Amino acid sequence: MIMKCTMASISAGTDRTLGKMLSFPPLEISDNCFKEILVVAKSKGYELGDEYVRTAADYLERAGAHKDSICPDIAGKAPTEVDFLGEKVVECVRELENDISYYPARTNLAKTIEGGICRGKR
Repeated sequence: MIMKCTMASISAGTDRTLGKMLSFPPLEISDNCFKEILVVAKSKGYELGDEYVRTAADYLERAGAHKDSICPDIAGKAPTEVDFLGEKVVECVRELENDISYYPARTNLAKTIEGGICRGKR
């Protein structure tokens, strides 16, 4: 779920494969989104460990020849799953008194892109 939440919002703005998103300058976008979601997860009682980001990145590099499922939705002007995936994380971020900004910004960008292509469908 953490990988999906992170990569879907980045994919919406870049239309790149998972592997290319990991090397998309600045690389810190995906790294910081992962780290922020881990802070949220920890605040909810889930401890995934320090190696999670590296393990997730390794997995995505191996599986990275395809695009996230949000890309065909955007290309087809269909509603995406960004509300389902990202909005709950953004709500949790707002509950925290923490300096988390990458993930909400990426989720809001994905929602803006979706809103622009799905007018009349929402």
